[in-house]
Amino acid sequence: MGAGRRGVDMGPSALRLADLFTKLAELKDVSSVTDTGNIHVPTREEMADAGELDDKVVNARNHRPIGAAVASLTEVVEDIVTRGSVPLVLGGDHSLAAGSMSGTQRARVAAGQAKAGLLWIDAHMDMNTPETSPSGNLHGMPLAALLGLEVPGLSAAVGGPDGMFDPSRVACVGIRDVDPAERDNMAKLGLIEDHNVFTMSSIDRHGMANVMERALNIIAPGVADSFAVSFDADSLDPSVAPGVGTPVPGGISFREGHLIMEMLARHGGMCGLDVVEVNPVLDTRNATAKVAVQMVLSAFGQTTL
Repeated sequence: MGAGRRGVDMGPSALRLADLFTKLAELKDVSSVTDTGNIHVPTREEMADAGELDDKVVNARNHRPIGAAVASLTEVVEDIVTRGSVPLVLGGDHSLAAGSMSGTQRARVAAGQAKAGLLWIDAHMDMNTPETSPSGNLHGMPLAALLGLEVPGLSAAVGGPDGMFDPSRVACVGIRDVDPAERDNMAKLGLIEDHNVFTMSSIDRHGMANVMERALNIIAPGVADSFAVSFDADSLDPSVAPGVGTPVPGGISFREGHLIMEMLARHGGMCGLDVVEVNPVLDTRNATAKVAVQMVLSAFGQTTL
């Protein structure tokens, strides 16, 4: 719904087919794994039958059904966190992060816990709004909504204009494709290259280990601080992850991706993770799903020795 190309709705099935849950359950640091199933997202055909394709909101495609799905996801994730578990949300396009990340944060606030930071691993900033987006696709707008910018269909899930995350506790890694007008939104919220936005150029110059140390100091400045992670498969180079809807050359390598996840696991503060934009229709022999599974396993503590 939130992407420009079909097929990403089959991402969760591809990840399951790659034995994600079986392999997670085998990790020594994982006590149990429960698959809670899928959130229903209506198809375009269902929307047409319900008369919801033309929702008269300029440049925010399918915002009503996406908003309903994101609201449902927020509630499910909030319940999971409230029960003391770490949510792993499988996408689907990146618009779902407005729900997965909000649900995690809401549960923490309701329990009287300190707010979590946010790590955004992506080729794109996803900081567009309808006013700046070239496409009107909501998968390019979830971070904007999470930080308090108005996005139809997403802002309701994140608590309106105040957003759900403090921009000073947000770090973005792997960025290499930013729309011109999107940069204005970034500037408004203090998202600056080499400060809290680490482009591939930053990674080339400083190395991934250094970049991740800096990112962790932003999202979890205190020893006991927690953070949520949103991982877009297109952050990886297309040679590693070909099955994504918006591939951008020059991305994170297989080994760099593992290093990111290994450093998150060693920190121990991850309180939620989503994996998005795996598109089996565009993939080769489920290669991208298999790579994504390996990244998730590293994030939950898998090591070589």
